[in-house]
Amino acid sequence: MHPARKIEALIGAGMTQLTISAATGIDQSKISRIASGAIKNPRWDDAEALNVLYAQTINKQPVEPA
Repeated sequence: MHPARKIEALIGAGMTQLTISAATGIDQSKISRIASGAIKNPRWDDAEALNVLYAQTINKQPVEPA
């Protein structure tokens, strides 16, 4: 799933861009640009941070660091 869709799912689960930012370490402005599609291919570490948060929040799975 593309990181933008994961951001949408996290927001749908009650998070805000600011809480996603705080949980991932990604600037809120970058979260916004990823979500809007302005950044089509986020950096690997940003995508991985979103993957971990998505898995923990949406899938409710503990994630081992890569």
